Amino acid sequence: MTKWIIVVLIGLLGVLQYQCWMGHGNIRDIMQLKNMIHIQKTELQTLVERNQTLEIDLEVLKKYPLACEERARNELGMIKEGEIFFVVTEPAH
Repeated sequence: MTKWIIVVLIGLLGVLQYQCWMGHGNIRDIMQLKNMIHIQKTELQTLVERNQTLEIDLEVLKKYPLACEERARNELGMIKEGEIFFVVTEPAH
């Protein structure tokens, strides 16, 4: 009788080990999901920081109209009507 109990318990242990390592939601799947979560949290942090920078830039542009003009000049190469645009370059050696 005790032999059968031992055999059944070993069988149950084998089934549980199989489920743990090979079944649905096994340890490998859990590790992959944790890795994906870590990657997504890192990407989220990068996007949050970028959004904060953009919000600060937007507030500056709303508060200071000359900042908008400065950006148009520096980033887009725009000039006011009646201005003359000069490009100064280094001489070729």
